[in-house]
Amino acid sequence: MPNEIGQKIKQLRKSQKRTLKQISDATNLSISFLSQLENAKSSVTLESLKKISDVLEVNPSYFFSEDDRGAQSTIQRNTSEVPGLEKNTFIYRTWVGTWIIHSLHHFW
Repeated sequence: MPNEIGQKIKQLRKSQKRTLKQISDATNLSISFLSQLENAKSSVTLESLKKISDVLEVNPSYFFSEDDRGAQSTIQRNTSEVPGLEKNTFIYRTWVGTWIIHSLHHFW
């Protein structure tokens, strides 16, 4: 998934005719980090993804869109339905698997 996110960031950035420097200046993330992210050499944190999303004017969920099989991705807040998880933990599900996100502090 990190590779797909990086590819989407690069595609969206280029479609908006923006440079890595422009994104770097607006997000306070290094050009090196952004390049590594776009080329699948680094993974993104939720905080960094939120900054990038804001600059590219898309919702962070854009980077978690449906895959080629037509399966839908979902993000669900655990309100104690899932035993063993803290209340308000987020659960991200795709056809690939399930990830537990413990905090979306300032994410949306």
